[in-house]
Amino acid sequence: MRQVLIFAGAGASVGSGVIPEQTIWGHENVDAICSFDAWSSAHEKDDVAQIIHIHNFHKGMQKLINESRANQFHRYVAELSGSMSFDVTVVTSNVDDFFEREGVPAEKIVHLHGSTLRRRCPCCQYRFEDQTDYWQFSHQIERCPIETCRSRLVKTDVLFYGEQSPEYLAGIQAFNRLGAGDIAIMVGSSGQTFKVAQRLWERCRNRNVDTIHINPNETPHHLFPANLPLVTNIADALPELELHLRIQQTIDHVIQE
Repeated sequence: MRQVLIFAGAGASVGSGVIPEQTIWGHENVDAICSFDAWSSAHEKDDVAQIIHIHNFHKGMQKLINESRANQFHRYVAELSGSMSFDVTVVTSNVDDFFEREGVPAEKIVHLHGSTLRRRCPCCQYRFEDQTDYWQFSHQIERCPIETCRSRLVKTDVLFYGEQSPEYLAGIQAFNRLGAGDIAIMVGSSGQTFKVAQRLWERCRNRNVDTIHINPNETPHHLFPANLPLVTNIADALPELELHLRIQQTIDHVIQE
């Protein structure tokens, strides 16, 4: 069974209507509401108003994602993950749950930048489902449920600037598992937020991994050259991607016979 790694960036969710700069992101100072230093400082100063503001901003993002729908690419990856021919792993910089909604097993998805649906303690890294609502009062600010935790403070699982990602190692390991004949598909990502992505991509190519790159912009293709470069949007690329993978399935069946 061939391993398939889907490396998905923001472009993979554009077809779902989640375009941050056209939503509440466009009306906020990102450094104030998505910075680990700003979040920590608000707690150190017991700035309840700012703590609540940061929390409510991310609840707004969560609401936006909950009201959006997975697109045809998410559905295609889910179908692929149910195939007997491919062992699919998704490594994504997106914080939405569109792959999960369409049926990709959660254990096969690495969220490099966390998930808007979870809460996380940045001290002990304990994660749990986000069951909070919008906050109004200080008594709503919750603490880490792990009694032995030194910090007891909790934030959205979405990675803040200045915060180390607990999932980067899992992402690196997913790339490193690929060998000759396996498939790496980069979709809608510049690769810039996952700093080691370019080096990992080059290693895959050196190991004769079949590389496919889908992006409507030329620049990422120069940085991440592929055996099959598709300089187009994801929806238009899907037929060619599907044909390419179907050919690989046919080859595998012929070899097995």
